[in-house]
Amino acid sequence: MIADLPKLPSSGDLTEDNPTLIDMKTMGGINGYAISSYTKAPKACLAFLNFATSYDMIMKRSQMMGIAPCRDDAVKEAGGLSSRLFSRLTKGNIYLMPSITQVAQIWTPAETLNRDLAMDPYRPASEQKYTTDAALQKGLDKVVSDIAAAISTLQ
Repeated sequence: MIADLPKLPSSGDLTEDNPTLIDMKTMGGINGYAISSYTKAPKACLAFLNFATSYDMIMKRSQMMGIAPCRDDAVKEAGGLSSRLFSRLTKGNIYLMPSITQVAQIWTPAETLNRDLAMDPYRPASEQKYTTDAALQKGLDKVVSDIAAAISTLQ
């Protein structure tokens, strides 16, 4: 079962008593099609795009690959997670990831921390790394530092 994302305190303080809650913002991505201006068969390319983005093909792709459709008519049919994602997108709670090289630098540090967090409960108690808020904050700070360092090497 897929659960909706929790609301977060508008202040950013997770320990606040009786906070004003806001919807969580997340990043997302969209796949797309394009036609090269150099193609020798622009009409065939356009016919393919019309085929690939037709309602029937969007629904088939959604069913076969588990991809959430981005057409509102297909979302109504698909329902479930697709409907919840589309609602979050239209409410402005999903920001599309920019197509810049710096975004690629986010994933390895974040994956490393997430993997480490997932393994922590399976370590002997004496070897667990994230038993306090301070330890978790230290891990998050390292992710931020690693991302900043990776991005700065690109410049």
